[in-house]
Amino acid sequence: MNIVTPFHNNLTWPVFFRVGTACVLLASMLSLWPDYTFLYGAEGMADRELFQLQQPSLFRYLPVVHGGVWQPLVYMALCLLLACGIFTRGIAVALLLFHGYLFTGTYAAFSYGIDYIASSCLFYCAMLPPRPSQRSASSLHYLRFLQIYVCIIYFFAGLGKVMGPTWHNGEALWKAVSQPGFESVFKPDLLFLGSYPLLWTMGGWVVVILELGYSLFIWFKGTRAYWLAAMLALHTGIALFMGLYSFSALMVVLNLAAFYMPYRPVANFKQSNKRSIHSFPDATRSSETPIGVPPPETASTTDV
Repeated sequence: MNIVTPFHNNLTWPVFFRVGTACVLLASMLSLWPDYTFLYGAEGMADRELFQLQQPSLFRYLPVVHGGVWQPLVYMALCLLLACGIFTRGIAVALLLFHGYLFTGTYAAFSYGIDYIASSCLFYCAMLPPRPSQRSASSLHYLRFLQIYVCIIYFFAGLGKVMGPTWHNGEALWKAVSQPGFESVFKPDLLFLGSYPLLWTMGGWVVVILELGYSLFIWFKGTRAYWLAAMLALHTGIALFMGLYSFSALMVVLNLAAFYMPYRPVANFKQSNKRSIHSFPDATRSSETPIGVPPPETASTTDV
């Protein structure tokens, strides 16, 4: 059996990916809203004119518009429209450009991983067809692009860690959970574990192995579920112990959309329901038939 062919023709993953991305960005902006004008306003901490001078990108030549209440409102409205599936591609492009203008373009020095990963997710939302069809091979191609993108993220994250000494001896992991600045609602006191350096060394190597091995073991049916569960647990830990809620949530959405939703079995619909047959023209397709391959003609679906 081809390990890179989805076992089921489940096309709920594009909807899950689009709605999940929009909801994470909406929640992220909601958490930033009370301090938005303090950070990005005319008298805020960030000097937009100074930041723009440092940018070699197109955003350097855009007019300076200081942050106001209207910016997060427009941003959240676009997130809601994207989640509802209204003018999906156009809204995704508009949100991508607006997100770039607010975060990754002008204030690149204030940006971190989620801002750039969110830009990539919005780009994929703009690429995805509003109504993916099981009869179209492009549905499989979009899925492959997303899966390869997630593998690239983890591979280079693991490669960067293995090239430095701090993940070998556990120093990086210890700093991540103990240094000030990474606060969360749930953060137990782990300082007593500082007396066990071997524990942190082993934890650092576990993270490196999970990220480097992701690009290989996530494709095999026998190891996919275990590797996926381990990465979900890792991002849950990042959210709980470091307070990086938005980043963790977006990575969870990426993992589930790329390597969980496409492999879920398709619900069985009653063949006697004519409306169901016409609404789901590939209901008679075998679960092992790859996406993009036309189903065999049957007496009940010859007109579909």
